[in-house]
Amino acid sequence: MRPLAVSLLTLSFVAAGPLTAAAMERGPVLPSHGAVIAVDESFTQKREEYQERAQRQMDEWGHKMRDAAESAKANGRQLASDAQAEIDRAWADTKEQWAKLQHASADGWERARIAYEHASRKMQDEWNKFHPSAN
Repeated sequence: MRPLAVSLLTLSFVAAGPLTAAAMERGPVLPSHGAVIAVDESFTQKREEYQERAQRQMDEWGHKMRDAAESAKANGRQLASDAQAEIDRAWADTKEQWAKLQHASADGWERARIAYEHASRKMQDEWNKFHPSAN
């Protein structure tokens, strides 16, 4: 039994030897650092541009929500509680997804962006239902 183990071990070294040597000569097949940096810079730039646009959108929603609350208070007109609750939920979800987007890693950023956009569309839909003239 022992000679079989030794011959199998020897066979594995012999078989792997040429492959290992060839792989070591060529080195790993990786993109140059310049290409990786260019991709990272491109992603970083696109991410920053997107987040700047999204920040403006979040600021706009914040202003709309405050203005609607102030207007309702000044005019004595309030939305029905269920309507206000729907808008408040949509706004809370949008803010939550925005926070996740801001802190997302490069790997999770695309999922976070999609979730933020979904929440933002929901917010727009809820707003349009109850404030059709304020678009």
